[in-house]
Amino acid sequence: MSPAGSSGHDAVPITPTLLSGDAAQDVATLVSLARQRGLTETDLDELVYEALNAVASRAVNGGARPELSVLDAFDAEHDRADEAAARINNQGLEAQVEALASEFGIAVAGELLRDRSLQQSAG
Repeated sequence: MSPAGSSGHDAVPITPTLLSGDAAQDVATLVSLARQRGLTETDLDELVYEALNAVASRAVNGGARPELSVLDAFDAEHDRADEAAARINNQGLEAQVEALASEFGIAVAGELLRDRSLQQSAG
């Protein structure tokens, strides 16, 4: 049995797919948007955790880690997601935006940034 947080043979990758080409330019545009709206790395921490934990939930619901009980698989996948989110968050705004774009797509990531900036200005 794999300990929680370690990679099992059926664990779903938590690291977002790196974007290239036009998508990389779109990410750069989103980073610029985030900065224009006054967002910082701290403002996006929670969004990154939510995105990677959504990946973990889909993995568990899809049968990842069949060698573990459902609860142990849930804990293991979510521990991995939290570790990956912490690594991304520690890399700064660009890495955070790229992770959000990779998980949700450019358009949704842009909406998330806009929504977050509105929340920041209202709060």
